Amino acid sequence: MFISHIILKNWRNFLSVDVGLGDRVFVVGPNACGKSNNIYP
Repeated sequence: MFISHIILKNWRNFLSVDVGLGDRVFVVGPNACGKSNNIYP
């Protein structure tokens, strides 16, 4: 299975995200900017 598209609505702190994915996807950014998006109860 190949995932080529992701749509998120009201998930964690994302109101609306619509992303097309290629062969490789990299998430890049400085420390503590929300890359892992962990929300603790």
